[in-house]
Amino acid sequence: MGDTGPRAFDREQPAPSADDVRAQLRRILISGLFRNAARQKRFLTFTVEQSLGGKGPQLKEALVGIQVFDRQPGYDSQADNIVRVEARRLRAKLHTYYTNGGQGDPIVISYPVGSYAPLFASSMAAVAGEEVSIKQGTGTQVRRPVPRKQVWRPVLLGAAICAVAAFLVFEWSYSPPPPKVARVKIVAHRADAQAGFVADSQRLFFVERTGNQWTLAQTPIDGGPVIAIPSPFKTPTIFDISADESQLLIGGGESDHEQSLWSMPVAGGTPRHLDAIVANGAAWSPDGRRLAYTLGPRLFVANADGSASHAIASFQGDWLAAPRWSPDQKRLRLTDIDRTRATDSFWEVSADGSNPHPLLPGWKGDRTGGGIWVDGARYFVFSSRMNGAANLWAIAEGGLFHRTPRDPVQLTAGPVGLASPFAARNGKRLFAANTSETGELVRYDVAKDAVEPYLGGISASWCSFSRDGRYVAYSSYPDHSLWRSKVDGTEALQLTRPPMGIWPSSWSPDGSRIAMMASVSGSPSRTYLVPRDGGKPEQIIAGPGPQAGVDFSPDGKSIVFGIADRDSSIPDSEKAIYMYDLETRQRSEIPGSKGLWGPSWSPDGRYIQAGDLLHGNTMTIWDFQTRAWKRILGPGGKHWPRWTADSRHLVFESITDQEDAIYRVRVQNGRLEKIVDVKRFARTDVSHSLFSGLAPDGSPLMMRFRNSFDISAIDLEFH
Repeated sequence: MGDTGPRAFDREQPAPSADDVRAQLRRILISGLFRNAARQKRFLTFTVEQSLGGKGPQLKEALVGIQVFDRQPGYDSQADNIVRVEARRLRAKLHTYYTNGGQGDPIVISYPVGSYAPLFASSMAAVAGEEVSIKQGTGTQVRRPVPRKQVWRPVLLGAAICAVAAFLVFEWSYSPPPPKVARVKIVAHRADAQAGFVADSQRLFFVERTGNQWTLAQTPIDGGPVIAIPSPFKTPTIFDISADESQLLIGGGESDHEQSLWSMPVAGGTPRHLDAIVANGAAWSPDGRRLAYTLGPRLFVANADGSASHAIASFQGDWLAAPRWSPDQKRLRLTDIDRTRATDSFWEVSADGSNPHPLLPGWKGDRTGGGIWVDGARYFVFSSRMNGAANLWAIAEGGLFHRTPRDPVQLTAGPVGLASPFAARNGKRLFAANTSETGELVRYDVAKDAVEPYLGGISASWCSFSRDGRYVAYSSYPDHSLWRSKVDGTEALQLTRPPMGIWPSSWSPDGSRIAMMASVSGSPSRTYLVPRDGGKPEQIIAGPGPQAGVDFSPDGKSIVFGIADRDSSIPDSEKAIYMYDLETRQRSEIPGSKGLWGPSWSPDGRYIQAGDLLHGNTMTIWDFQTRAWKRILGPGGKHWPRWTADSRHLVFESITDQEDAIYRVRVQNGRLEKIVDVKRFARTDVSHSLFSGLAPDGSPLMMRFRNSFDISAIDLEFH
């Protein structure tokens, strides 16, 4: 009779031979499950051969990381978890193999949890109704009879549960190591990065600036001759290239922010208007069937030819830029730009317009955007400026559960900024703009009708002068530090340093202190005081931000400031103009100032000027004699109005799509007079100018932005 009770002893048998194990290894490696799993194949082959060579006990995490995953000796395995992650993947994949197609294989290769040394067992014993285990360190098997029906069901059920649990934990916790920059090479000079660039598998397409002319151009992706592409557009912008690499998505128009959309063959030819669409930015979907575009603060989706256009979402800023489709076409990412607060933020929204949310809440960088997915959508690379330097950053994407992306990792760092990344078709190479931007402070001489360097042409803006005209305070560019010097440029002293960025400032009447509007690491701006001769800046006004505009009263006892009205997180009741008493440390709201911002006090103390953004940035003044507000100019772009010394006029820059000019307006009657047409002094090496205050003699000051753009090819290494 058969023996139905427990066995009196264990029968030990030799482990499978090395040849049998290697034959089983080959079966696994050529299976469909492992055919394209390069990492698991390397892991499996290395550890099996090491174990067959008697080196199983030496298979530690560090050794596997170095030999299999090309890590450097001494790497931090706690920070870099690739070995543990790939081991979990390999266990799960082996389980799938042996339950789906490999059931009849003669050898079972497995990895105990917590070990990187594989175990080898003959599967014949299990088929015959015996339990197989391995005596660790002996290389022998111990077999015990088990009733046939109990062998596979609990084992498979338990293994399946463990595999699913391990997979879920992995998907939730795994964050792949960031890519590394292997090589950077300039492939195009004189390119206008602001006008966009794209690449196909062989060529880079961009807009080239030669003198005052802008032309479409192409060059090989590794660099080479630049060939002009004929087009009818005077100021073209490249938004995208079609998935089949046959068409360019072009913006054609005079406006920087609103352009008609056209589809044009990459080799040149007759462009096709996309259903009269006007946009700030645009992109085709990966399958080429849809078009996403932005206009002002709204996001639209249409068919690829521009038909059936409809708005899907609206945002808080002035306009949206650089919409990007996710590879699965379920999401869009874009940049929300707020000119009022000089801020931008990255947002993500579903392709149907639902679930709009900040992609990187709390991000401290600015000029953030231009992102692109790379390496099979495992990473999202974008550009952002931090502490005055523009660089590329990468975030690892969520897996099965589409988690919020992990914290960004900086990819590049150097004296030359990189921005606006676009990926080549293979996903391994990026193209980005090398941006080099400085400023030149100039003065417009009305009598000579000419501009000339001021303070030696330093890179500075937001100039304010002491009441006696002896000192000037200014914000250096591009780091936005506050400096002060005498008006002849001597005795220059740096008063603040990054990450604090300074915008407008105001001198106390006695010239001992400077009030300033400052932002720290991209946080909402606040009002600070700093001594003229140096010291720690003191935040003097608590409460919500951003606080916009700051100016001393003529008697030096108070400061006027505003709270900008664009931030939806600020209660409407707080958005107004305030006077802050420096002695009592109390603030009081100026009646009727709801929705106004950016105040400045007239030198004679009678008026306060403010902008009304709720009504198109109209210019209004508060008259302390009449205790009322009066509108003196209608809607339009008005940059940083400054009082003349006699308090009779306000001088400002009008920046619109049609003009760039400096005006003055008479307070009593609203009479408008153009001082200078800034465009008359345009130069090929200057992208634009910005009104930066009035010199003591009343001359307008401007900072010229001198930009240099090249495009670099960036090869990435992925792990």
